[in-house]
This record gives sequence, C-alpha cells and structure tokens, in this order.
Amino acid sequence: MALRFLKSRRAKRTYLAIAILVVTFFVFDDFLMPLYVNHGGTFEVPDVTGMPFEQASQFLDSVGLEPRQGYVRSDPNHPEGTVLQQNPLAFSTVKSGRRIYLTVSGGEPLVEVPSLKGRSIRDARFKLETRGLELGAVAYKPSVDFPENTIIEQNISPGSRIRQGSRIAVVVSQGPSADRIAVPKVTGRSLVEAERMIKQRNFKVGQITYQASSEFLPNTVIDQYPRGGDLVSVDQAIDLFVVQVSSKSQKQPLER
Repeated sequence: MALRFLKSRRAKRTYLAIAILVVTFFVFDDFLMPLYVNHGGTFEVPDVTGMPFEQASQFLDSVGLEPRQGYVRSDPNHPEGTVLQQNPLAFSTVKSGRRIYLTVSGGEPLVEVPSLKGRSIRDARFKLETRGLELGAVAYKPSVDFPENTIIEQNISPGSRIRQGSRIAVVVSQGPSADRIAVPKVTGRSLVEAERMIKQRNFKVGQITYQASSEFLPNTVIDQYPRGGDLVSVDQAIDLFVVQVSSKSQKQPLER
C-alpha cells in the first residue's frame, strides 16, 4: 500500500509540473512576448516592390522604418532603380526603426563593345555574337594602313557599354585602290530584286544558270559569283544561280 501511495504522489507531482509548464508557455507567448514586442510600437511593413527606390525610401521613412539599398540586380523587365524585392517581406510585423533592405533593378544588362579594328568581317561577327551583339552596316573605303578586307573603323567606340542585341556598323579597307567596290549579296532574293541591286552598284548581270531546288521558290537566287562582299572592279559581271522549278511542285507519275 505504501509503495502504491508513493507512486500515486509522484504521478500527481509530474502531472502538476507539466500543467505548470503548459500554463507558463501560454502566458509567455500570449502576454509577455506581445508586451515586449509592442514596447516602442510595432508596424506592418508596407509593400514597396515596383516603386522607384527614392519613392519607396521616402514612404518607409515616413512610417518610422529605415530603408537601406541592398543588391542591384540586372532585370530587363523592370526599369533601372525599381524595387524588386524587400527584406523583411511586405506585411511582416516589425518594431519601429527596423531596417528594410531593398533589392533594386539595374535595368537591362549591358555588354562591353570589343575592338574590331584590324579584324576580318567573319572574325568581327563571331566576336560580337559571343557578347550578344550583332554586326550592322558594312561600308568600304580605300586604306594604305590596313590590309584589304580588314576593319578600319567602327561606329561605337571599344569599351562602351550598350544593350545586348545592338548593332555595330563598321568600315572595311578595300586596299589602297579606290577603283574596286564590294559586290552586293543577293543570295536568297528574287531574280528581279537581285538584278536591280546589281545594276544600282554599277555592276553587270552576268550568266544566269537555272537549277531545280526543293528548298526555295522559283526565281530565287541561291548562289552568285563573285560572292557578296568581294571587292571587284565596277565593270565586273555577276553570275547568278537561280531556282527554275521547285522539285516539290513537279507532278509525280501516278501509280498503277
């Protein structure tokens, strides 16, 4: 009996201790913690994402919070200076004077323009494409300082930072002689348009060879000689290779 009585008293003490701990937890969580947090005032963090950084800073400052600029991140979908993220998050409850860190858009990513001087057109195009840029208009002029078919000028200075997808126009040396000009590239164009382009440059239309093709429409220029961009004298004739009849349009014999 005495042993059973002692076990009963120990169990009651255990239950009582657990009950005291539970009550203490709820009192601390529901009363003491809120009193501590609310000491000095609390605020619900406003949502400032999408605002310009200056406007967001003024707004946070007006409600007793302390804005701070955090990371600057490239983002082509938001103008430069726009708030992308905030920490703490919007609608969080914080004490007065809490610092709010703002991640800001750096705008569309910019790339550095490489130096193209002295390069061939092919090398220049490859160099630009590796940086997300494109080769623009190509002009030719005589030069005694640069070998034929090398770039001597570019319209945007090396080292400039510009948007991806921008075009860089260049001037190419045609050697020391000015009596040769670049052949226009007419492949992929219709025969009528190709002849017009050739004559506009004071060239002559040379021999026209017709070939069958399943990939292009009839009367499309699929090759030329000299090639587009070659430097030749103005009296040079340009031979063209033109699609006569697409193989897809040819009638197939009926099966019997």
